[in-house]
Amino acid sequence: AIVGSCNRLLSSPIPPTYTRHLSRVLFMWLCAFPISLASIGTVGTTMGVTMATVAKHILGPVLASSVAAYVLVGIDEVGME
Repeated sequence: AIVGSCNRLLSSPIPPTYTRHLSRVLFMWLCAFPISLASIGTVGTTMGVTMATVAKHILGPVLASSVAAYVLVGIDEVGME
């Protein structure tokens, strides 16, 4: 009985409203994530602007948000199948 109900849940389609909502929320979060990482990294900096400072405060959030986007969009695509 439990396996039958699980199979019925697995085969039932996800409503399009849920998938659109998930895509929009994921898009907004991925757009805001690098901004929040950049603002966390620049708090309390009083040093002069050098290439190392720019690389640390720009490349770090860009790389972290790129990895997060790759993982989360991949999970979203797997869930759509």
